[in-house]
Parts: sequence; structure tokens; C-alpha cells
Amino acid sequence: MRQKTGPQTSAAEKTIKDIRRATRKQHSSEEKIRIVLEGLRGEDSIAAICRREGIAESLYYSWSKEFLEAGKKRLAGDTARSATSDEVKALRRESRDLKEALADLTLENRVLKKTSMKVEDVTDTLDLALAASGCDRVKVEHRPRLLSDNGPCYVAADLGEWLEKCKIEQVHGAPGHPQTQGKIERWHQTLKNRILLENYFFQEDLEAQIAAFVEHYNHCRYHESLDNLTPADVYFGHGQTILLERERIKRETIKQRRLNHQTKAA
Repeated sequence: MRQKTGPQTSAAEKTIKDIRRATRKQHSSEEKIRIVLEGLRGEDSIAAICRREGIAESLYYSWSKEFLEAGKKRLAGDTARSATSDEVKALRRESRDLKEALADLTLENRVLKKTSMKVEDVTDTLDLALAASGCDRVKVEHRPRLLSDNGPCYVAADLGEWLEKCKIEQVHGAPGHPQTQGKIERWHQTLKNRILLENYFFQEDLEAQIAAFVEHYNHCRYHESLDNLTPADVYFGHGQTILLERERIKRETIKQRRLNHQTKAA
């Protein structure tokens, strides 16, 4: 029989909510900034950071949005009490650090963002991709395709002739629909969020850091969407072997734990 809800049940639920609200951990603005910056670095997934910090992912993204849009003032909270001198000094330091971080992100973004690309830039990049994949040396049944937006360099006749010569099909995204290139655009965001945390005074330093990030992203960083495998594991066909080995280790570990438990209980 279903129990009827009444005033007592509502009062109990309200009491539980009040207790949870009162015991909920309050994060300082410094802690929020630290957590947001950890996510921007891209070394760990957002889900892993939230589990480690004991917060919901929605709360992290709320902090991240406030960090990028409003900065320190909104992250500091909405309390109306008068701040102490120590708190004022701490907030000033946080404000200075936050302004420097945002200035670096804005400056580096302006430096890295190219206002225009030439057809030669596209063909040079494609030459590197073909050489890296080996498609320029061996005959493949399915030639790679070029998926691009409708930028001037991608709709130029010279590029069309080059692609036809290399027997590469070109696919354009719909105008005003950037979601077509959503995956690579998301990857570019992850790259920039990590790389632009530092200052680079020489082009060689920036290129080295980008190469290091690509190496880490493809060969070291586990991805939840890939069953906690690296992109290289999946690309080279090692994923299933690794997953089976993990299952074997898991079974052996559980078996050993049971034996240890039985031995202690005997």
C-alpha cells in the first residue's frame, strides 16, 4: 500500500534539505579559480576533476562560465557583509592574477588566430597529412576526403585542381552550420585552453609545446568516450587487446582478494 504524504513527510524532507544545505562545502573564490584552471589545462577530464573535488559537473561548468564572463567578482560569491582587510588583500591578489590570466588568453589568441589562409597553406598541410598517413606512398582503396568550411581558401579553384590531381574528394559544411566540424573545433578549444596558459616569446617554444600536447593527448591521456583508451590505442587497433587484458587483470585481482579473505576468515 502506498503511504500517503502529509505535513510530517514534507517537514522531514525540508529538514533534510536544510541539513544538506548547511553542511554543503563552501568553496572560496581561490578554490573555484584553481578548479576551473585545472579543467582548462586539459590534463584530466572534467568528470575526473569533479569526482576528485566532490562537485557536480554542472557546478563546474557554471564556475567556468562565470570565470570567463564575469571573472573574480561573481566567483567571490554574493555575500553582502563587509570584508576584512585580509580578505580585501586576498581579493586584490586574485583579481590581479585573474586579469593576467585573461589577458594572456586574449593576447595569445590574437597572436595565434590567422586572419586568412592561402591555398598554399592548405595544400602544405594536406601534404604533411598524406605523408604521415602513408597515403602518398601506397595505393589505398578509399582515398581520404577533405571536410572543410566555406572559407575563401577552401572554395578556391586552385585548391579544387590540386585535390582533383590527388584524387581527394572535398566536402563542404553547410553555410552557417559550424557543428559540421564540431569535433575538430572542440579539439582546437582543448588545445588552446592548455597551450595559452603560458607565455611564449619564441615561435620554437610554442611549436614545441603544441607538439608535446599532441603527443600527450594522443598517446598518454585516457578518454572516457573511448572506454578509457588513448586515441593511439584505438587508431592502431590495440583497443580490444587492452580491454581484454584489463578484464583478465580484474578477474585475477578479484580472485586473489577472495582467496585472501577466505584465508583470513579460516
